[in-house]
Amino acid sequence: MTNAKNSQSKAQTNKAKKITPRIIALQILTQLLKQQGSMASLLPQYTSDLSGQEQSFVKELCYGCCRWYPTLNEVLSQLLRQKLKAKDADIKAIILLGLYQLEFLRTADYAAINESVNAVAIVKKPWAKKLVNAVLRSFQRDQKSLFDKAKQKSKTNHPAWLEKEIKNAWPDYAESIFEANNQPPPLTLRVNQRQYSREQYGQLLTDANISFSLAPISKSGLYLHSPMPVTSLPDFAKGAVSVQDEAGQLAATLLQLKPGMRVLDACCAPGGKTCHIGETEPELNKIVALDLESRRLKRVHENLERLHIDAEVICGDAADPKQWWDGQVFDRVLLDAPCSATGIIRRQPDIKLLREPEHIQALTQLQYRLLSELWPLLADGGILLYATCSILPQENTKIIEQFLGNTSDAAIDPIIFDADNNSLGGDMPLFGIEQPFGRQLLPLINQPEADCTSKQNHDGFYYCRLKKIKK
Repeated sequence: MTNAKNSQSKAQTNKAKKITPRIIALQILTQLLKQQGSMASLLPQYTSDLSGQEQSFVKELCYGCCRWYPTLNEVLSQLLRQKLKAKDADIKAIILLGLYQLEFLRTADYAAINESVNAVAIVKKPWAKKLVNAVLRSFQRDQKSLFDKAKQKSKTNHPAWLEKEIKNAWPDYAESIFEANNQPPPLTLRVNQRQYSREQYGQLLTDANISFSLAPISKSGLYLHSPMPVTSLPDFAKGAVSVQDEAGQLAATLLQLKPGMRVLDACCAPGGKTCHIGETEPELNKIVALDLESRRLKRVHENLERLHIDAEVICGDAADPKQWWDGQVFDRVLLDAPCSATGIIRRQPDIKLLREPEHIQALTQLQYRLLSELWPLLADGGILLYATCSILPQENTKIIEQFLGNTSDAAIDPIIFDADNNSLGGDMPLFGIEQPFGRQLLPLINQPEADCTSKQNHDGFYYCRLKKIKK
């Protein structure tokens, strides 16, 4: 809480001083290097008063530095005689931002270096001026050689521990995963089919000269060929369309919703899947949207209002239902569990800075606890859909294996595909890779044409459907 208050105070100071986008990027990156917040929490605090163009520049700097952090950090280690101290994370952030601009942006060299040197005055460490200037000018003189050496040491541009995990889990797909993670994500839309069919909304995009392609596995999904402000999309304000990755769009269909059902979306923020549930089956008896963090529920309310979806929004701990549950069982439960987010690194590249190996064990303990505590809330014959945006088996198949071994009334409700590679009932085409329990979608690029995932450009996601057996 203290870190959040400090960030908010700094953001307010920035508004008063009209500090430049480069300085705001410096402040955000410094917080990330200190493990104080995430990009998702810091960007809104620091950029709310900026123009659209300024916000875009801050995002470019922050996302770019995080996306290429392992390689940029290798460059920095070549240029420094000794490592910077932890208390000088701000100086490290200044240099990383300078390196990123010199290597990846069209910023004039003199501008990137001068702005970086001038930024030292903001952090009040005049001793570092010569250091920043020397490091960046050394890189400028021998840029190609230094960067090539760094890429040799950090071939995948991933933290060493994560590189090892991905290679062990997905040896046949690892290189494609690394490549996908190092690129910006596509802008994927979900059409609100209570207002438009996908084809009808596609025509609106065509009329507006916005190029797109149809998502191959989500019947409500569209991929835009170029990024653009979502508020410029046709009828966005009226709830006609939302931004959601194609993999995330599968949840509502996999729940097999029917009129009159009671549905719980646990860990619901920011509300994308909650809204899709309401769009998919408008005749539900009730939707309960639950999340632990009250600050994140503001976004849930905003999305529900824009899309005209009715749901009861509750601030509560899914791992402690007695605090908030009224005792009425649910026909469907969606548990989109907190996870390592290793399937969405291209959308959240700060994971390369923030995630550490020890976090995985803590997350798996939480995931198992959530699954165990929510299971009694499910009606006999009901379905719980366990989902994560992780590609690590210990957060996915291993959790389900452990849960099934300890829960006598739980069984796998398999996701079955017919001879034409359509799911049972024809709800969706073949997706992901079959696992001992559930299916795993991977973020992939340049897969062989023979592979069923070759034309899919979604995030990494795991789904497993569990059914409660009547005792």
